[in-house]
Amino acid sequence: MGYVEIVKLEKADDDTLFKMIRESIKTYQEHHKIQIDDETILILIRLSKSYLKEKSLPESDINLIEHTIGLKRSSNFYLIS
Repeated sequence: MGYVEIVKLEKADDDTLFKMIRESIKTYQEHHKIQIDDETILILIRLSKSYLKEKSLPESDINLIEHTIGLKRSSNFYLIS
């Protein structure tokens, strides 16, 4: 019979979140031919903590990036430099 082990994960601090998000959005930037600067990532973290509490970080940040890119593509509106 196998064992089940419960693993508790601590929430990542802002510096760790920043590094995780910066690394994970590289493919988005290449695919959509956009640049997301470090300041924008820091703003994403802050906004996600404040307004997207139903999801965990960095998932909520990645969802926010995907949503923003979708808005930009569908409306041709300049959102991210």
